[in-house]
Amino acid sequence: MFIMDETTPHVHYAFVPVAEDKKKHIPKLSAKEVITRHELKTFHTDLTAHMTKVFGRDIGILNGATALGNQTVDQLRNSSEKLKSYAETNIRTSTNIVTKVMGKDKVIVSESDIVYTKKAAAETAAAIEEISSASEKIRNIKKNTDRNYEKSEQVLNTAQSKAAEIEKQAELSADKILRSAQDKAEEIISSVNSEKATWQTERNEQQVLINTQLAEISERRKQLDKERERLRREEQHNSEIARLNDKEQQFLQNWSKELEQKQDDPHKYYGNKIAEKDRKINVLTGTVHQKDCEINLLNGFLSQKDEQIADLKAEFRQEMTEKELALTESFNEKLSARDKLIESLKAAVNKAYKIICNICCAAAVLWCGKGRLAKYCANFTSEQQALMCAILNYGSKCADEANFPDLARKIDEEYCISDDIMSEMQELMPEVENTGKDEIGR
Repeated sequence: MFIMDETTPHVHYAFVPVAEDKKKHIPKLSAKEVITRHELKTFHTDLTAHMTKVFGRDIGILNGATALGNQTVDQLRNSSEKLKSYAETNIRTSTNIVTKVMGKDKVIVSESDIVYTKKAAAETAAAIEEISSASEKIRNIKKNTDRNYEKSEQVLNTAQSKAAEIEKQAELSADKILRSAQDKAEEIISSVNSEKATWQTERNEQQVLINTQLAEISERRKQLDKERERLRREEQHNSEIARLNDKEQQFLQNWSKELEQKQDDPHKYYGNKIAEKDRKINVLTGTVHQKDCEINLLNGFLSQKDEQIADLKAEFRQEMTEKELALTESFNEKLSARDKLIESLKAAVNKAYKIICNICCAAAVLWCGKGRLAKYCANFTSEQQALMCAILNYGSKCADEANFPDLARKIDEEYCISDDIMSEMQELMPEVENTGKDEIGR
């Protein structure tokens, strides 16, 4: 909303503060997250930078109230008191000067001069307040630097002393003081930015060094992991070899026992071996018999499933045949309907081009009718004849492009009045003689 009826024109900007919920990842209303202290301080400067980029010039957003950002209530109260005090001091000083120069205690001053004086005083006080606020902002910036604190302190003290000197000279020229203060503030800000850039460069160099060291540590960790993996594999290999050795040792012990038994009583040893083999053969024979039974059951089950599959195939073939017949019948009906529609469209197109041909031939009668049709011939001007010729040529061209060469030839070579057009004429004028299709070549 634009406010134009106050001392300083300004805009009231209404909006809904919508932020993203970091937990649920959905939009939410939150003025606390959108309208922060930093946003309030940088809103006018950011808007000025954007508008300058869009329009190519400063459109005057920053003024005495917005150039220094949002101020606290105490700062605004101090500014008002300083402005009032300075205006009264300036007016008293002006009164003393008038008394000394003109020798009078009272001088009649117009209201416009008083307004101009107050406005000049207000601008001067605003300039002084801007300088003070600029010094405060510079002081806050200096507090945030880590390594250049002492040097920034000296620059800030220099800025304050120069601001004091500028304040003493404020009565001479408010505009000059404002420009000088802006230049000094820019110089100080430039110095701070330079120091900040130097600090940032050093920080980046240290960060690069740290990253290099981290990369070396990461590489060493990878090498250690590889060495640990190699040691683990060797340990696993050694464990496997020890297990095989134990197994081989157990086998040798059993084999030595069997040799001792074989040497002590060979008949008993071989009898035990044969009995053990017979037991294994009996177990395997039972297992084979059981597997044969299971195979027979599976063969019966497979035969049953084959019969079911054959039945399903027969049902599927019958169903597909029925669907194919139904689809064929449906498509035949649709094709028949389409054929009828195409025939009707062809008939309509033929009728339309015949009508065009009859109209063109009747138009030719108006141009060059002879014999019994000479009474319909009209005296055309050269422009009208050109229009009539263009109409006949266009009708012939359309008929030829639509693949009606006979109608195109008729339009090019003949003129006549068709029975349909003649019947329409007789309805309009019953006394008209029916000349029929008196066709004469052009």
